Amino acid sequence: MATKWKKLLVVTLVIALLTAPMASVYASDADNRIPLRAMVNELGGEIEWIASERTIEFKISTGTYTYNIDTDLLTRQGISWPKPIDLSIENGVTYVDFDFIQSILGLSGSIVEGTFASNSVDTTESQNLSPEWQELREKLKTYLVFEQWHQNFDGQVLVAVGDDILVHQAYGKSNLLTGLNATNEDTYSIGSITKQMTAYAIMKLESEGLLSFEDTIGKHLEDAPYGDEVTIHQLLTHTSGLPEYTDALFAGEPLADYDAIVAYVRSKPLNFKPGEEWMYCNSGYYLLGHIVTSLTGQSLDDYLEANVFEPLEMDMTGWAFKEDVPQMTTLGSVQGEVEQTLIYDGILLSVAEGAGAVISTAEDMYVWQKSLYGNTLLDDESLALMVGIVENTSVNPNYGYGVMNMETPYGVEFGHGGNTLGYTASSTYLPVLDTHIIILSNRGYVNLNGIKNNIYTLLMGGEVSLEVTETVDLPLEALEKFVGDYEIPEVLKIKMFVQDGKLMLQGEGQPAVDLTPTSSVNFENKTYGIAIQYDDEINPTSFTLFQSGLSFEAIRQVAE
Repeated sequence: MATKWKKLLVVTLVIALLTAPMASVYASDADNRIPLRAMVNELGGEIEWIASERTIEFKISTGTYTYNIDTDLLTRQGISWPKPIDLSIENGVTYVDFDFIQSILGLSGSIVEGTFASNSVDTTESQNLSPEWQELREKLKTYLVFEQWHQNFDGQVLVAVGDDILVHQAYGKSNLLTGLNATNEDTYSIGSITKQMTAYAIMKLESEGLLSFEDTIGKHLEDAPYGDEVTIHQLLTHTSGLPEYTDALFAGEPLADYDAIVAYVRSKPLNFKPGEEWMYCNSGYYLLGHIVTSLTGQSLDDYLEANVFEPLEMDMTGWAFKEDVPQMTTLGSVQGEVEQTLIYDGILLSVAEGAGAVISTAEDMYVWQKSLYGNTLLDDESLALMVGIVENTSVNPNYGYGVMNMETPYGVEFGHGGNTLGYTASSTYLPVLDTHIIILSNRGYVNLNGIKNNIYTLLMGGEVSLEVTETVDLPLEALEKFVGDYEIPEVLKIKMFVQDGKLMLQGEGQPAVDLTPTSSVNFENKTYGIAIQYDDEINPTSFTLFQSGLSFEAIRQVAE
């Protein structure tokens, strides 16, 4: 169980996107700007000048906005943009620029020779939704704008109930180096969600009589490490005990290919006797991909393209790296660091294969989920096995074949998360509500669980807080009292240190996270969903870590 929690901490629609460009014929002669009124009219929106309040109010597909020309304050349905806007006003005309249109209004497109061309349309606006669904949709979009504006969320979100898509929207930046804004066409690494697709490939081969789940892996891979002891079923359920090959990558020992990975795994002892314990294991899914190759003569990439992506018309889904060239259109980051993250993600994703090599969009993942959970790909018996609601292992009943099942306040949820260093992904389905929630982000270690749970709360008629936590300033000497080594017993070692005037938290084998003080003993990082509370501000001996609805006590270690 300790290992399971450690892993949690470590790794914590069919919509037509392209339309004929809509170009505004109005533009400022002074520079590359567009009159706000002309742009709103061109987009089919509404705009009004409220003289008594010296406020412009306008409504477009991404929401209802108000802008006060005296305070430079922009709000979207009560949510304030966190800094002054300073729009330019000339001769009574308010002009907006490219960054305002894309970053703040959330519209994808470009300004070319003084005209704005929109290359994406939020077609969820045109759905024939009931007034209740329309109201819910607005609440969801308001909340997600809050996440972008105040929690620095970047990525794509798709929320669908049955065939009704309530949200399909991109937020923030797709590339922090260039400042390029995110669109619904961007591709993201989905990390370990890939395991669902690898498991499906194995299950399809089993249905064709090419293998048995109880086969030892050595039957299909002659050079497989521990090939006579480990079964395919154990690889699928993370009960193999195989050493983790990604440990070498994070230890600075790049493993360039299959031979190197197999040799590394073979050189390490088993973590436990196969079948007796549960430990999340990328090595198992890497080997499963090569079993597909040994039986079909196709790489896993080609097999999935021919048997999943092409038949389902998942045109934006594929492999993260081809001949060492990244294929995703986004750049991942950790704490805003992009260039170094790209290097490490390149090392990881180029050898992830069946464990985590797929890139996709929220729309394509919705197609995948509807096909998987709608029995288009598997019959009822096979699907039950995959999602783990039949007894397939006595070790961890919450993990099937590449899919987790988790109890929530709203019923059993199926899905999986995905992490690389610079990307975080979540793809879940709640059968009782027939609800799909897909969130893809090009920020590493983001608290997507928290966003997902807030979406559920809104779907169930609840409310979520849109208030920004007040922060305080603490002097350097106050921060230094918290510096030291801490440990969540049998789970995780944590180092607290001060860097550039900020308190930093770093779990063993994880990137450092900066913390913002909210009181003399409370700190948080909203982006990663982390909050901590110390027991004392003068002589702290422990702190409580809150993350993903869980809490852990970390004890300060005394030097011997």
